[in-house]
Amino acid sequence: METKKGIVTNIRSSVDVSGGNYGIFVNTAQVTLFNIDDYPVMMVNKKPPVIQEGNEVIVSGNIDNGRLTAYAYKNITTSSEGNKGYIKRFIAGGFLLLIWYYLWVILSPDAGDIAKIASTLFLGFAVYLSILATRFYKL
Repeated sequence: METKKGIVTNIRSSVDVSGGNYGIFVNTAQVTLFNIDDYPVMMVNKKPPVIQEGNEVIVSGNIDNGRLTAYAYKNITTSSEGNKGYIKRFIAGGFLLLIWYYLWVILSPDAGDIAKIASTLFLGFAVYLSILATRFYKL
């Protein structure tokens, strides 16, 4: 996960429409491309980000082929922020895994070693998801 901070330049946007066999399940996404200090950034969201030319922003995402694909942003100039909705998914997934861990191991006194190992792995995964969620949230 990479984080970039800087001034937005060369901003442009478009709409990507996919699906739609016989008018069913049409997905619309806002694609926003811009540079942060001459580094290319791409964001794909349901709603367009509140970013304008000259704003100072922080973005977080993965680098792919020399371009940052941003999953979350914070506009320092306007105090707006947004993400692809991963935070809610990570937190919800983490809590579901923690509940499963509790019900399977703690309430089952005769749980075997394999069950305890598997539930411990799921607990570790839940902690990992929570850490990712807080990284996106604390931009």
